[in-house]
Amino acid sequence: LSTAKGLPVAAPVTGPDGRLIQRARGRHWQLTEFLAGVELDHESYWREAWRGKALAQFLIDLRLASRDLTVEREDVFDLGGYVRRISHDAKKLHHHIFAQLAPLFALMDRRLPPDLPVAFCHGDPHPQNMIWGKDRILGAIDWEFSGLKCILHDMALIVGCVGSEDEDALDGPLVTA
Repeated sequence: LSTAKGLPVAAPVTGPDGRLIQRARGRHWQLTEFLAGVELDHESYWREAWRGKALAQFLIDLRLASRDLTVEREDVFDLGGYVRRISHDAKKLHHHIFAQLAPLFALMDRRLPPDLPVAFCHGDPHPQNMIWGKDRILGAIDWEFSGLKCILHDMALIVGCVGSEDEDALDGPLVTA
């Protein structure tokens, strides 16, 4: 996946030995060209609808760019299992929070199909993992969780991350756009 397919990514470049992965001091590294972005205002970014539209377009572009991608088959992230685990942990560790969220957990358990379609996903596309320009995404970083996941994974992660910034953000301009 690269900018050649129209996807804004901070794509790795080859190192001095011509390889994309470099080993230094016992660790593996990838090098990318520096992208000068505009700092994300953590207090207010969720109030900007254009960012929601840009993130949605990124997810669409990622789906299109990866549709013919051959990915080594691995265990697919189980969204329903994840929801059940979070529900169980909340009930066990945070009774008062679970009591408030129980109807939401029950709804998700009833409404999430057991076998959602799978697609290649970024894995962690929250707004802090985007390099923002004045009016668009310049590049996506932090691809370490990328892989085959249910098609709702990236969108759900964005909504969850934005919602954790401020509870009003869940129905704010970024999410609704």
